Amino acid sequence: MTLAPGERLRKILAFTVGDATGDFDVAITATAGAYSDKVTRKLRVKPRGFSIEFAKGGLLGPNPAKANGATASYTIEIPADLV
Repeated sequence: MTLAPGERLRKILAFTVGDATGDFDVAITATAGAYSDKVTRKLRVKPRGFSIEFAKGGLLGPNPAKANGATASYTIEIPADLV
């Protein structure tokens, strides 16, 4: 983008990262005549769907101390492409 002398601009940029995850450098370079500047920042890309929380609740019996060995279980499947 180009700015006129004395002009100020705020621009929000969209990035597409695809399936990449990890820490990456994002660099922005600006020049004005004989002057230039470069700013580099770290960008952390998390896996799709991060973070996810599953919560379950319930009652095993009216008195947990007398639940007569009652148990509860819950199974979640993690897709192979996330491992």
